[in-house]
Amino acid sequence: MHKFLPHTADVQFIVSSKTLEKLFSEAALAMKETICDSEVSGKINKKIKVKGHDLMDLLHNFLEEILFIMDTENLIFSNVKTIKFENEKQIIAEIGFDESKKYEIYLEIKAVTYSEMYVEKKKNLWEAKVTLDV
Repeated sequence: MHKFLPHTADVQFIVSSKTLEKLFSEAALAMKETICDSEVSGKINKKIKVKGHDLMDLLHNFLEEILFIMDTENLIFSNVKTIKFENEKQIIAEIGFDESKKYEIYLEIKAVTYSEMYVEKKKNLWEAKVTLDV
């Protein structure tokens, strides 16, 4: 589940889930919804390996890697097909993409920022806050 928050200049959202895998998947989906609200086919699969110093850094780097692939290969994110945590500092994921030229892109994301970002466990739910520089 994700919820967009009001923000003066950037796009900000909170994501919550019972598992870290779903939390990361939902964060990527919220990022995609920022730029395109169409249903995106996941015909093109990419495997990525991402490292971070902690869970917050790992989420940041995960979203940045997806953004990098979209920007450099003219693709658009579809879904996280699989995600496996090696530990709290490394993940391996298979991500679905499609060619971006097939979809209407209405907002460009410049970067995933660390501004107000967090990843924490609250009771029995994981929660993360993400701010995107647009």
